[in-house]
Amino acid sequence: FEAVRYTLTNRPFVILFIAYVTIIVALFSAQSIAPLILQHYVFGGDAIRLGNFHGILMTMGMGLSYVSIFLIGWISMRTSKRTAMVAGLAFALVGTGLSFVAMDPRWPWMLFLSTFVAFLGLQGCWLMVDSMTADVCDDDELRTGRRREGMFSAVKGFALKAAQGLTFGLGGYMATAAGYDPQIVDRSGLDEDTAWKMKAALVGFQCAGLLLAIAIMWLYPITRQRAEETQRKLREAAH
Repeated sequence: FEAVRYTLTNRPFVILFIAYVTIIVALFSAQSIAPLILQHYVFGGDAIRLGNFHGILMTMGMGLSYVSIFLIGWISMRTSKRTAMVAGLAFALVGTGLSFVAMDPRWPWMLFLSTFVAFLGLQGCWLMVDSMTADVCDDDELRTGRRREGMFSAVKGFALKAAQGLTFGLGGYMATAAGYDPQIVDRSGLDEDTAWKMKAALVGFQCAGLLLAIAIMWLYPITRQRAEETQRKLREAAH
């Protein structure tokens, strides 16, 4: 209990923790509602066509994840981790916003564009979260004299699982609130009005979450100069 209390009173970690949870809740909310929009609206109920399209889309996304790591890492080296994190979230925000237009049966190919932009930033964001957690550990050691990577990692891991669990129910609720009825959809497909409401709920929620995460990250106090000074003091203390 003492370790948990120390962890949650570390201001830089709390800011990073809240931003991390906000990003996960915002992005993972798509897991329940996006497949419904894609299958029953964009691809007219054709699950096989959707599966083939999604396979190509995610293969491209995986390749872009490596590009994202180098891109956001490059930004981090030339500016700061906070700036790189915000840049990655900005890519994700723009890509998510584009998906509102892209989720349309007239031009499903636009999903490649929205995914391309979003994935340029996403994997780099996860890289920055882990890298910033390392800086938090150094800052915490200088302040408390304790080295507690395990506790910070455990809290972060718990946040990931709890937020993922929350988003599954949240996505289903958004679909129902927008008027999605599986029995009606099975009989006559997903009508234009309901699809628009579902897209608005999904994309609006995701964009709001990403904007909030960007605002929170600007409060993150550990700059490059502070991190380097902390490491210098820790090395001196070790000698």
